[in-house]
Amino acid sequence: MQQMCELNQGVWIVYLTCLSVIDIRTRKIPIWLLGVGGITAIVMQIWKSLKGASISPILIVSGAAVGIVFLGISKITREAFGYGDGIVILILGICLGLWDLLIVLMISFLGASLIAILLLVWNKGAKKQSMPFIPFLCIGYVAVILMG
Repeated sequence: MQQMCELNQGVWIVYLTCLSVIDIRTRKIPIWLLGVGGITAIVMQIWKSLKGASISPILIVSGAAVGIVFLGISKITREAFGYGDGIVILILGICLGLWDLLIVLMISFLGASLIAILLLVWNKGAKKQSMPFIPFLCIGYVAVILMG
């Protein structure tokens, strides 16, 4: 069971790292890649529930709901916070459930805000400049895994 958990985490680290590279380079994530992640998250949760190792369905749905809220924020802000970011948060919500997702988001927003402050202080960033967010989600996910 432990090996399955480690494999699962490794798959998500590779996935988030690939998305991070794409987000940094292009600022657009292919929808098919997000679809693959969403389907994989659902299949992995079903597989874990069959093995008796799944988290509560209420926590999974609550985690996904957080992603839906971020998709709403994307709509309201006319993609100042991108749809791809919201979909990745939805996928992570399905994978992690509500509580671990909230920790990932806390770490991600903390990291993004520290980088934004550093860029502003060093005058290398304009106030209207955008920054890819998926790399911070990847860092937050890895931090949650390392914290156990």
